[in-house]
This record gives sequence, structure tokens and C-alpha cells, in this order.
Amino acid sequence: MSARQGANFWGSGVSGFEAASLLPGDTIFVPEELNKTTFTQDAKDWTQILYQFGLGLAGIKALGI
Repeated sequence: MSARQGANFWGSGVSGFEAASLLPGDTIFVPEELNKTTFTQDAKDWTQILYQFGLGLAGIKALGI
């Protein structure tokens, strides 16, 4: 479980992560480095994916397939 599992688009979710309880035998894993992305980086990545998808469709249409 992680804090990001309960997160939504508008902010972090409180439903699962903060309400979770630890039981004997549970393992807590704390990563040394957390790769954080910003909204701008996510938007750029999605824009590139959509652009490449559209370019592929245009190429298929140009070939007449």
C-alpha cells in the first residue's frame, strides 16, 4: 500500500492510506528515493503519447491501409 494508491487527480486521498492499521508481522518499506513527477511532466508525457498515436494514424491513412 502506498499514499499514491489513494490519490486522485485533485489531491491525495485519505480513504485507504491514513486509515490503514499495522498488524504484527507487517513489513514497512521506505524507499530511499521517490521519483516525483509534476503535473507539467505528466501533461507533457501524455501529449507526446497522443501526438505519436495521431502521427501513426496519419501514416496508416496515408498508406491507405
